Amino acid sequence: MKCFKLILLILISFSVNSKAQNCNFTQVYDDNNNRLVFYPSDSSSTFTYFFIADGTTLLSNLTGNHSAAYNFALNDTLEHTICFKIVDLNSQQIICENCTTFIYGQWLTNEPPNCDYTFNFSNDSLFISLNSAQLNDSASWIINGVSFNGSALALPLNNVQNFNVSVSIINLQTNLSCTNSSIIDNPFYVPIANCNINFESVSNAFQAYFIDISTGVNINDAAYHWDFGDGNYSSQRFVSHTYQNTGNYNVCLSITDSTNTYCNDTICHTLEIIDTVINNGNCTSYFVSTQIDNYNIGIINLSTGLNPSFSWNFGDGAQSIINSPNPSYEYSQTGYYNICLTIETSNCMNVFCDFLFVDSLGNIGRGIASGFFVNVYSPEEIIASTNNRSNLNNSNLAIYPNPFSDVIFIETKERSILLITDILGKIVKTIFCENKTSIDLKELENGIYFIKPSIGKTIKIIKN
Repeated sequence: MKCFKLILLILISFSVNSKAQNCNFTQVYDDNNNRLVFYPSDSSSTFTYFFIADGTTLLSNLTGNHSAAYNFALNDTLEHTICFKIVDLNSQQIICENCTTFIYGQWLTNEPPNCDYTFNFSNDSLFISLNSAQLNDSASWIINGVSFNGSALALPLNNVQNFNVSVSIINLQTNLSCTNSSIIDNPFYVPIANCNINFESVSNAFQAYFIDISTGVNINDAAYHWDFGDGNYSSQRFVSHTYQNTGNYNVCLSITDSTNTYCNDTICHTLEIIDTVINNGNCTSYFVSTQIDNYNIGIINLSTGLNPSFSWNFGDGAQSIINSPNPSYEYSQTGYYNICLTIETSNCMNVFCDFLFVDSLGNIGRGIASGFFVNVYSPEEIIASTNNRSNLNNSNLAIYPNPFSDVIFIETKERSILLITDILGKIVKTIFCENKTSIDLKELENGIYFIKPSIGKTIKIIKN
């Protein structure tokens, strides 16, 4: 069979009215009905539309963005002309006119199919359509894993973040084919927060301490806003506040994190302020856990009692039992651990236990894999350290830059022996440090390491 290319000839394109419209149009083969469909580009005109075939056959008389269709014989090799006119019937004037000449029987060509497509969003839907089609083209789509057929699709948005679109076209007569794919972002997507906002508060007469214990928040990018309920506010993550009067206060914490977790939420708790410290001889063991950094968890000791002694059981065997108010402990792997704190005074003893779950990314509350550190703080210590992240780990030790490439600098107020370990706890370097020391670590592979001083809390460093 001898095949020919489609011949397009623009015969006339003019306007005779100052209100000229766009008379361009496209023609697409409708493989489901074996016909040509003509689409005007103009979508806003209120004038009358005419599609005329061969100067005599009126295909349609429409207004607005509507198409016209015409059924030709498949073996028709005659030359045909389609003219598109926009007419102002009130003044009997032709606004514009555009004509195309072609041979319908030569619509089938040896050219491969065209898989280019366009899309737009309207009425909570995504509309996708092929730019052009040939006789016997068969189009197959896969969009977000679901299959569709046809030259034009309409899909509900359903708050989907993006559409992974792939189209394949094969011409059933020539077996020529094409493929095209892209990712279409949904401009109307509203991220769903994946966080749990919460905080703990404790008061000592008029002095109150507020500890953020939220999970699912990117703490390095989050913005914190405290409303203490008395007309005062703070933007720190951990904070103390002195009230002037006794009473009940509605304290609210708002967190916004648009960079990673799209967290945007607020929680409020009632705090009672009294003017005296209750000391009836009782004691209470209590603590809360919070994220300090990846693989670094802070436990805030909120226990009460007169001169209590403390015994921690970090739930990791006999070696994890430590007698200290604010100890540090290193776990060999992430997972679930039952942590218990026993406090004892001359008049009472009290035990509090809580589960700690740290995931494979070193975060509280989600997955499972390598090790992590736990450091116990008093409320005063964690609040005083809020403005200096390195102080959260060791007030006598400064390490920078972090992350680093080859060399890190360590400043210390006293002579120290430091151990650098990998994420599994293996010692990779021992350092003697006095004042300011530069350490060349270019031999280490990229990854997460920990610096453990002989006295003090462990610091995580990242080599990249």
